[in-house]
Amino acid sequence: MSNYTDFIKTGDALKTDGTAGRVLRGAYVRIEDGTDAATLKCSVVDRWNGDAVGYTDNIAKGGTTGAFDLSADGKVLKVWSSSLIADVLYAVGIVVENRSGIDLVPDVAGNTDHIRVTVKHSNNGTLQDMTNLVNAGRVFVDITYITDA
Repeated sequence: MSNYTDFIKTGDALKTDGTAGRVLRGAYVRIEDGTDAATLKCSVVDRWNGDAVGYTDNIAKGGTTGAFDLSADGKVLKVWSSSLIADVLYAVGIVVENRSGIDLVPDVAGNTDHIRVTVKHSNNGTLQDMTNLVNAGRVFVDITYITDA
């Protein structure tokens, strides 16, 4: 491309690894207190060209409920790619709403079978048990991710 005008004409705004068909997407992962004790209520909301997964309630530690999986210690939440438009190749995220009362830093990653979401205490870097965290209030993570189609 020789100049900005050529860039606009081609619409080729995303360069990845040179593989045709890659798609940039954005969504919110909403993490809230589940109805049952020590569980989560989660959903994925399309932000831009992304996915939507309706609310799933009572996601328990050490199990899979619908599109979501929560580790036995409550610190790792996964959104399975089988519930998304395509397989995830890369993901990053930021916390956009935090009513937990704890300063949080997200750690988001993606691979072909899931998007992994964890949140760390910003002062000491310790991973947080999300079932305890959301007792005080919900946490929304804004995810930007690339899929293979």
